[in-house]
Amino acid sequence: MHTLKESGGSITLVKEAINVDIHGYPGVLKVSRSDDGMTSLSLGWVTDRSVYRLDLQPLDHQQVQANREALLAVTRALGAAGKR
Repeated sequence: MHTLKESGGSITLVKEAINVDIHGYPGVLKVSRSDDGMTSLSLGWVTDRSVYRLDLQPLDHQQVQANREALLAVTRALGAAGKR
């Protein structure tokens, strides 16, 4: 497996879009709402080695903050599991 640095690749993040910190790495969490009221959440972040993205299409579209916190909790749990 090649890292971004080893392969000569790069990723550019827009500073104004960064709105979360995932284990010390910059991330972007966005909430989208369709015309019919359905919401979806997308969380992406970049480490020195990888690019990650989690998408959530919640069952309860009215609970945006709870869905946001649930997505962040999953992300934190994944990071904690990787440190064991």
